[in-house]
Amino acid sequence: LFETQPMSMQVELSGELTRGSTIFDRRYLRQRQSNVDVLVAVDLQGVFDYVAQILALVQP
Repeated sequence: LFETQPMSMQVELSGELTRGSTIFDRRYLRQRQSNVDVLVAVDLQGVFDYVAQILALVQP
């Protein structure tokens, strides 16, 4: 249902205009090691079908 990619993520702490910005490095030739898995694709119909199946199990 979901596709993820490992990425290197950092939060900019010293920039005057960019402080607090989150930076994701998607390049394969990166200097830093991956530290997060980022969701990059969703099978939307599959998610809707899954939620519908779960809700059908709930007794009122």
